[in-house]
Amino acid sequence: MPHAGAANIQGGVTVDLRALSGVQVSEDRETVVIGTGVSWGEVYKVLSPLNLTVAGGRAASIGVGGFLTGGGLSALGPATGWGCDSVLEYEVVLASGGILNVSGTSHADLFLALKGGSNNFGIVTKFTMKTYPSRGVWVGGALYPDSEIPRQSEAYSGFMDPANFDPRADPVQGYGWTAEQKTLFVTNILLYTEPRLDPPVLQPFMNSSAAVSLTSQIISMADYVQEQSGSQPPGLNYIFFTTTFVHSPSIYASIVSKFNSSIPAISSVKNLNWYMAFQPSPALHGQNSLGLDPQDNG
Repeated sequence: MPHAGAANIQGGVTVDLRALSGVQVSEDRETVVIGTGVSWGEVYKVLSPLNLTVAGGRAASIGVGGFLTGGGLSALGPATGWGCDSVLEYEVVLASGGILNVSGTSHADLFLALKGGSNNFGIVTKFTMKTYPSRGVWVGGALYPDSEIPRQSEAYSGFMDPANFDPRADPVQGYGWTAEQKTLFVTNILLYTEPRLDPPVLQPFMNSSAAVSLTSQIISMADYVQEQSGSQPPGLNYIFFTTTFVHSPSIYASIVSKFNSSIPAISSVKNLNWYMAFQPSPALHGQNSLGLDPQDNG
């Protein structure tokens, strides 16, 4: 993005890659070639009618190139790893101007570096990705008042227990405060990558009578990412910070407590929406350059 401290230097060049488009599914439907300038909404529009999906972004407006070169947290992550783990080949333009097709058997060192190495090794113009069968997904949503925060953080802790692992479940739990409402709330955005209504593993997030709203539906991945894009409309200013931690039963409540204690410092800022979210992160599925080890216990 063209902002100081993001992917640019003072006096540097910003290359707009949106014209590098195209989504081409192979004849056997095992792979898809995607132009780096495409958004994930465009990709899913091609794949969903074919009952296919990929380990791509969870909002329609997210760009393919930055997502995949940066790693990429996907709804398929618990089963397939990071988005970059499903990339089979890159077409990349080097600083010399040369164009390479990079795979696990051709320029293997660069292939590994591109899996999480961002834009440091060249300009990727195409990605060849593995496809996965998909006949729809279950999507659930639950909004709760602040009185339910302890119960909901406990539900997330329980879900993250390795004994409850389900490779098809992808819950994102968010805590928020808005200048307009001036109250805390907790929301669950739940996805199950099979068309199974109300999957049991995700019901602890949905079974409280205190919910302000509950939704449950089976839709295509294309429709799901369109819904998610609506939560972050263009034209506003956003800033994100992330950190990664190893699961422990008590850590979620502790983090929520720290988030709650931050509210007084920002409560007088006009038009501010203040959010924090938990989302599961796959450690490793194949090799990449993200530096995560599934055996690392912190």
